[in-house]
Amino acid sequence: MTDPENEEAFSALRKASGKIVKPFITTQDDVNHILDQYTSLQSDLNELVESSEELETVDEKKAEKDKQDEDVVTETSPAAKIVASLLKRAVREKASDIHIEPLEEEVQVRFRVDGVLRKVLTLPKQVQAGIVSRVKILSNMKIDETRLPQDGRIQIMLDGDRVDFRISTLPTVNGEKVVARVLMHSKGVMSFEDQGIQGRNLASINDNVKKAHGMILVTGPTGSGKSTTLYAIINKIKSDDINIITMEDPVEYRMPTVNQSQVNAKIAFTFATGLRSILRQDPDVVMVGEIRDRETADIAINAALTGHIVLSTLHTNDSGGAIPRLLDMGIEPFLITSSL
Repeated sequence: MTDPENEEAFSALRKASGKIVKPFITTQDDVNHILDQYTSLQSDLNELVESSEELETVDEKKAEKDKQDEDVVTETSPAAKIVASLLKRAVREKASDIHIEPLEEEVQVRFRVDGVLRKVLTLPKQVQAGIVSRVKILSNMKIDETRLPQDGRIQIMLDGDRVDFRISTLPTVNGEKVVARVLMHSKGVMSFEDQGIQGRNLASINDNVKKAHGMILVTGPTGSGKSTTLYAIINKIKSDDINIITMEDPVEYRMPTVNQSQVNAKIAFTFATGLRSILRQDPDVVMVGEIRDRETADIAINAALTGHIVLSTLHTNDSGGAIPRLLDMGIEPFLITSSL
C-alpha cells in the first residue's frame, strides 16, 4: 500500500476477503508496475482499434491539408490513444527503447528491456500511417516528409515525473520505422557506482578526471552506456570554479551550471565547427558527444594538448580499439601518446 493508514481501504479488503489484512508499504510506481503485469497491452489496443468503425489515419502524401491534420492531432483519435498507451507502457516496464516496425501485413512493436529486444504486440497495417504521423506531430517533425530520416523529441509527464523520448524515423520498404529512446529525468545522472564501475576502473577514472589536461575516451558498442558515463564524469567534476561546455547530438540530460550545445547538420553546425567555437569560449572542460571524423579528432587532440580536459566517445568494441581507430582517422601516433 502507498498509504498504510488508509482505514477505509483496510475495511473494504477485510470485508471482501474475510481475512486478516497485513499492510506493507510500497511506492506508486511499484503498484503501477504490478498492475501493468496483469493487464494485456495487446488486448487493450485491440479494443481501441475495434471501437472505431473506421480508424482516423493521415494520407501522408496530402498531410498538409488542415482536416487530415486535425484527425491525427486530436487527443481522442485512435492513433493518439495508441501512441499514448505505448509511451506510458514503455516507461512503466522500464524499457530503454521503443521500436515501431512496419512489416508487410502488420505493424510490430518491440521494447528493449535490460538490453534485450522483445516483441510486445502487433497492430493492424491500417493504423501505421496514423501512428507515424501522430509521433511526428508530437516530436515536431514534417509529417509530409516520408523519404528522409528525421529526428525529434517528445516530452510527457507521467506519475509526476518528466520523461523525454528521443525520436528517430527511418524510411523502409514497408513504410517508416520509428524508434524512441526513453530518457527518465527522475533518475538523474547515474554515478559511477550505480553503473557498476568499481575497483581499479573506478580508481583510474577518479585519478584521470583530476588532471589539468588530456583526453578521456569512452568506447563501446551502441547502447553500452558511453554517454551515461560521460554525464557521470561531468557530474563529478562540475563546480563554480571551472567552465564546462558540451557539444552533443542530441542533448540527452540537461545539467545545471553546464553549457550544453546541440549540433545541427541542417545549418552545418557539426561537431568540428562547434568544437572550434567552444575553444574560443575559455573552457576548462570540453565534452564532444562523439568523434566521427579526422577533423573533429584533430581539434579534440589539439585541445587536450593545450590545457583542456576533453571528454568524448568512440564507436569501438572495446577500449583497445580506440587507438587503431584514431590511427585509421589519420592522427599521428605521437599526438595520441601525448594526449590520450
